[in-house]
Amino acid sequence: KGLIDEALEKFPESRLEEGFHYALGDIYMRSGMKPEALLEFARVAKSAGDGNLKAMGLYAAAEIHMTGGDYSRAIEYFDRVLKASPSISLAPYAQYRIGDALASMGRGEEAALAFQSCLINFPGFAIKESARYMLAVTYLKNRDFQASAKEFGIFVEQYPSSSQRVFALFGLADSLYNMGQTLEALKVYDSVLESAGPDPEPLALAHYAQAWCYYNINDEKKAVNLFESITKKYPNTRVGPDALYWLGEYYYNKGRLNVAEKYLSDFLKRFPDALPAVLARRKMGSILKGKGKYREAIENFKKAYMPDSDELNGQIQYEIAECLEYAGSLAQAVDEYLKITPAFPKAVFWPIRGELAAAKILEKLNRPKDALRLYEKLAALNVEESKFAKERIEAIKGREATQ
Repeated sequence: KGLIDEALEKFPESRLEEGFHYALGDIYMRSGMKPEALLEFARVAKSAGDGNLKAMGLYAAAEIHMTGGDYSRAIEYFDRVLKASPSISLAPYAQYRIGDALASMGRGEEAALAFQSCLINFPGFAIKESARYMLAVTYLKNRDFQASAKEFGIFVEQYPSSSQRVFALFGLADSLYNMGQTLEALKVYDSVLESAGPDPEPLALAHYAQAWCYYNINDEKKAVNLFESITKKYPNTRVGPDALYWLGEYYYNKGRLNVAEKYLSDFLKRFPDALPAVLARRKMGSILKGKGKYREAIENFKKAYMPDSDELNGQIQYEIAECLEYAGSLAQAVDEYLKITPAFPKAVFWPIRGELAAAKILEKLNRPKDALRLYEKLAALNVEESKFAKERIEAIKGREATQ
């Protein structure tokens, strides 16, 4: 930087001045000084007499805006690169980056048009491989599955040695699956398995996708076998925890609770922080509650609350209170039932159920006045439980009148 500054001071009118400014901007960029780099590149873009140097300044400034998340400004600069006629070597890359920017802004249809323009206007440039791939990806994100299947198919055929080939195969299979062509998708996943090499991640993901395909065409045996295979061969991949949880949930829904408990328990031991852990703990709580293991059930239920889900959380709180009731801790159960309303005010069903259960226990504990207050509250509501509450009010008051 020192030599460039010295040159700029000695030869301020030199025709090399803008080249020095571009080099200075590049040094700033390499040093992580993006604001300073942007000033230098913008200066070059504004005043450079050389068309190519001007385009280089515009492109470099655009990239700074791009990496900073200012996509609108980046598009403005990339568009100026396209209009600088001597910048033919940068033009296809500018067109491609416009597509990137539009995609990042969520403007999928416009992004697809930008990538199409890159393919049509610059067919002889190496960037066309990336443009074809991103066009297919954009169609997939736009849920235009017919178009994405077509583009991924072209990509796979035209670029058999591409580093993106496996991802393109996944995109093609995903497109076919979403079009309802499950059997065709399964064949493409077979191609993924043949092309993926030793990396366990794409292998596991292909098996995982195949398992879901088989499950959705009602071949549950093949689905279960594939999910089990993932848990054994690829337990530490991204889909390993999901496969193990799937098996627990599958057997839980089938009513085979002992098998479900085995898988869910294994899942929670190995992946306690995985996303489905909260759901697994809720199911484990239900299984243990059914077996009369109330303390262990409560431990799982307490870890099963979900953010911003009052109705579900109200049910979990009800389950905790019910465990205490079944265990004979009646006074504590009443406290837990009555926590539902203040703790989860947006819940509708479970607060009513909780207050009714609490009132019934209070009667058993010979606390009729406390029970009466809850019954009167329920009776004032226009709900199914109101009828029972009114009957209990009459019964309690009738007993009091005879005493």
